[in-house]
Amino acid sequence: MRPHSMNTPSPLISVVMPVYNRKKYLSLAVESILQQSFDDFEFIIIDDGSTDGASDVLRHYATQDSRVRLVEQENSGYAIALNRGIQRAKGQFLARMDSDDISLPDRFALQLEFLRSNPHIVVVGGQALRIDEDGDPLSPMVQLTDSSEIEQKLIGAIESNRGGLVHPSVMMRKDAVDTVGGYRPGFEPAEDRDLWLRLAEVGQLANLPHTVLHYRTHSESVSQERSAQQHANATRAIHDAYRRREQQIPETIHIWKLQDYPSSDAKTRGRYALTAARNRYYRTARKHARRALAAEPLNRHAWKAMVISLLGVELTTPSGYRQARGALLCDDK
Repeated sequence: MRPHSMNTPSPLISVVMPVYNRKKYLSLAVESILQQSFDDFEFIIIDDGSTDGASDVLRHYATQDSRVRLVEQENSGYAIALNRGIQRAKGQFLARMDSDDISLPDRFALQLEFLRSNPHIVVVGGQALRIDEDGDPLSPMVQLTDSSEIEQKLIGAIESNRGGLVHPSVMMRKDAVDTVGGYRPGFEPAEDRDLWLRLAEVGQLANLPHTVLHYRTHSESVSQERSAQQHANATRAIHDAYRRREQQIPETIHIWKLQDYPSSDAKTRGRYALTAARNRYYRTARKHARRALAAEPLNRHAWKAMVISLLGVELTTPSGYRQARGALLCDDK
């Protein structure tokens, strides 16, 4: 990593990244920010009481690059750590980052150009690639690009296969975030949806058509550990937005279902496998299918993934899968 001397007393962008452990992925995340093609930024990292050695990694980077501004604190939670970083930010724009993801090199340059050209936009994200704990691809995370559709998706008014905003992919106008009061810790771990809905009331939301982030999914992800609380607080954020806007809360809110979350590691692996197979990441699919089947030999998602990844097509009948599974079992003997 090259030394860097930041000559700008007030950088244009403030990058805010909370860290609680995640030592395994941390260097890749930090390096992806420090190697951005646009480099007029400060990198505010809030070490929220890490206990796995991540603190040592962060201290090293803070001594190597003057753009890194490390804040160490006792564990206080994700949203509180984010707000602390925002309070220290000097930049006109806030870029979010998480400690287990990877930003692509031109992310900041693309988002900054977009925000400068579109003063009515207060938040811009982008497309993302979902990766697993090993960094292998699972699936594209296709995001909506139209402002009104993004807002309608976030408020649960439309059901779409495309997403709203990927939290660690966004760049925001700091004055807009300050205006709405930043993150509200009471809505964690759906603090991002709550913030987007409040920001949509002072400006518009957008996503670039470009892939700007590799979003890591693993067993320690917040969405895996705290899915019930995330679901409840996302619903509460939506209801709160309707009340603020003095609109009637609809009977049906389009939000993910709790049963969509797998109940075991084997089921999670099976889902990973099938997702990867359907997106033609066959090597990733077979890896997760094998792991799933080792723990749960009758995992149907894993068997489907194996068939797709080996045949290149998805069979449509149960008998077809039974025949393919029998052939695979014979091949293994």
